[in-house]
Amino acid sequence: MERMRPKYTVKKAFAESGDVCVLYDLAISGATIFGCGWYRVENGRIRSLTVLFDPSPLLEKKTAAGQKS
Repeated sequence: MERMRPKYTVKKAFAESGDVCVLYDLAISGATIFGCGWYRVENGRIRSLTVLFDPSPLLEKKTAAGQKS
């Protein structure tokens, strides 16, 4: 991940009790991916994290790059 240098743009964040949801765009390797992070917080610490995203933009870019060869 460090070599890819991702950039996050937070679109929306909200919380309810110990649940925090962050919706964001992730710019990575010249593609933009929409993602969602669901954080479970207990006693001020993150206890779990679930991340959902659609990798299609990265796969499409890789496929297009392969077709140019």
